[in-house]
Amino acid sequence: MDSTLTQRQRQGRTFGAAADDYERGRPDWPPAVLDMVMDGLGLTPASTVLDVAAGTGKLTRLLAARFTRTIAVEPLEPMRRVLAAEVPGVEVRDGTAEQLPVGEAEVDAIFVAEAFHWFDGAQALAEAARVLRPGGGIALLWNRPAGPLEPALPESARRAIRAAVAAGGEPGGDYTRDARWREPFAGSVFDTLVHAEVGHELVRDHEGLVANVMSISSIAGLPAADRQALRARLTALIPPGTYRQPLRAEVFWARTTVPRWCDRCGEPARHGNHAACVAARELEPPRFCPHCRRRMKVQVLPVGWVAVCVMHGETRHS
Repeated sequence: MDSTLTQRQRQGRTFGAAADDYERGRPDWPPAVLDMVMDGLGLTPASTVLDVAAGTGKLTRLLAARFTRTIAVEPLEPMRRVLAAEVPGVEVRDGTAEQLPVGEAEVDAIFVAEAFHWFDGAQALAEAARVLRPGGGIALLWNRPAGPLEPALPESARRAIRAAVAAGGEPGGDYTRDARWREPFAGSVFDTLVHAEVGHELVRDHEGLVANVMSISSIAGLPAADRQALRARLTALIPPGTYRQPLRAEVFWARTTVPRWCDRCGEPARHGNHAACVAARELEPPRFCPHCRRRMKVQVLPVGWVAVCVMHGETRHS
């Protein structure tokens, strides 16, 4: 593990001191984001989903309302405490993306909100592949500013925030800004990432805006006395009122390329001995779609064959 990655992961562990601020100040997620992911990954309300680095449950509560079983994994105890209070009844487990406290092939989808850039991407994707059922997928979400804060903060408040961020280190650094988080997907068991965006708005009062600033990772990691002094200063510098921040919720998702079903016998791909199926497939086309188990419509050509699933399209061999 290189030193840059170690530093980034260490910064990602600073949020515990700001758990209450995180819950008070951070934005929620527009439901349309989940609509897209459910459609893109073929999820149903009966699917089991995993929320990794769940924080205080900003996304967990939306998942719990959609799916019969939602598991939330969060390494920081203060975050888990708030999460358990805000989303009662959800399974909350201590763990990290690199060592998930979940069994092999236990979940249908993994969600990561505002956190994948803190992970060791290669290890996290390997763990995701272990716990996902064949044909499952992963969804990564970030909220990005889509316009200026209205009304704007006084310059004195902006200077105080810039100085605090500089002291603690820029949140996520260049790793987030230039999308280096994508690199581990190359050569992984995941298909091409699909990208979508949904516009929404974060509306906060004076206290909520201060909490939002205090939840920034570089500020959350400052010594307690420095954080307390900054909070007092911002409380005095930021005028009372309602503040609106236009946002765009970005979501990326990809399916694992590991087949769910044997395309010869239609039985689960990870169970049983499929040696005979593999041998038979050397001589003839598939019968079942490996993603959904539907019977394929097969056309044998003079050279090769074409197999079509009504849900997942065409597979061709020549």
